[in-house]
Amino acid sequence: MSRLHVALLGLAVAAACASDAGPAPTDVGPPDAAAGLRVVQADRALYAAFPTEVQLLSQPGLPTDASGLIGRNRSWGAMYAARFQMGTGSALRGVLAAGRADDIARAFRGIEAGLATIEPSGRLPATVPVSVSMGATPSEADVASGAAFFLGDACTAVLALEQTVTTGAAIEAARRRRVREQLVSAARWLRTTSAALAAADARAPNRLLFDARAFEACGALAGDQVLRDESRWFVSAAIASLRADDAFDEGGGWDTNYQAVAIDIGLDVLTVLPATSARDSLASTLSRATRWLTARVGPDGRVNSAGNRRTCAGGESFLGEPKRLSLSSVIAALAKSSVTDGTAPVDVAAAARRVSSWAQAQPTADPCFEW
Repeated sequence: MSRLHVALLGLAVAAACASDAGPAPTDVGPPDAAAGLRVVQADRALYAAFPTEVQLLSQPGLPTDASGLIGRNRSWGAMYAARFQMGTGSALRGVLAAGRADDIARAFRGIEAGLATIEPSGRLPATVPVSVSMGATPSEADVASGAAFFLGDACTAVLALEQTVTTGAAIEAARRRRVREQLVSAARWLRTTSAALAAADARAPNRLLFDARAFEACGALAGDQVLRDESRWFVSAAIASLRADDAFDEGGGWDTNYQAVAIDIGLDVLTVLPATSARDSLASTLSRATRWLTARVGPDGRVNSAGNRRTCAGGESFLGEPKRLSLSSVIAALAKSSVTDGTAPVDVAAAARRVSSWAQAQPTADPCFEW
């Protein structure tokens, strides 16, 4: 793909974000105020305990120009897949909690960019530049799974935004309404792929929880109980995948990286879920999983990747690059757990701070490390 083509695509994204591009308006009910308030309260508690970490974790999700693009989409110069806009939602939540009014519009623009290519059916297509190897043509389940990553992130954040009256007013009501309609349209399309998602993600608990977050958070954003009910199978499947040793079974073994991702995303699901037996079971599962992860953090903040099934020595790759251990996910998982789980031991918060300190002191070091 030529640089001119990439530049034109980037301009098209910016234009779509500024217009009413996308599917026809979707009937949506009022957001679940109680769920939105729980997200706001959780985010404020996290920021109060870990202000530096929240700001560092939010930064990659804040667009730096009018295109609204972040991550791979930004590096490639155009809107290729909504999954690569994941992080704009967590950035929005972070700046809301920090009261950084100037950054709210930046983060919201990133969510709008993620919706720029939405189809009339609500489908969020996915592609990559011709120069990037996918290894294989993505299946419809792959497209749906990537969309779920973005939708859960975005819906949780917009749910919080709608409950933050003073700062929410910084985004015009018409823009907020349009984004809500598009997110709900995409979530309802996602529901039509549930069987494929369930089959494709059955051996990856972290992805089951991404799916659950998308249905639960988008359902809460729309006041749509059908969407929320769809999340429950995915929650139950993720719970059932926790092994006796408290590690999630990722592809037939454990993986420190995906353990952290599952905890991080699972805690978002927990926050949005109403008080039910499913919520209680998930809370217990995540508490056990957090203890396993905490034990993998050394005194110096290094995270043990020995035996990882999918990342580091596990050997999986994505878009031609080996999968590494995401220290950001470890920090987020431990920090969130320390302020969410009333039974979490004090060493969970201390472990989060040790990992954060090591990561900041060694920004270019290989995160994969075996004790």
